[in-house]
Amino acid sequence: MQRFWRGYVAREIAGDRREELLLFLEALKREEAKTMEDEYYKLNPLELLKKQMREHMVRGVRVTMSLFRLCSDDTTSYRRSKRKILIH
Repeated sequence: MQRFWRGYVAREIAGDRREELLLFLEALKREEAKTMEDEYYKLNPLELLKKQMREHMVRGVRVTMSLFRLCSDDTTSYRRSKRKILIH
């Protein structure tokens, strides 16, 4: 019985260590990718400008779409109330 328990505990410990190692390696890859991206943009400043403009445009579209959604709800309720007034 004790042998089975020790085997179970050892497998659990090994699994935890594997997970920690995986998280560490993922963080290392992200850091390396970020460093390489920074170096790329240092060598190609025009590409950095293009990237920043794309991000700005996407952010602007998202804000515009969210405002449109807010306004469209208000507009439909306004149209409905106007239609009710005209019908009655």
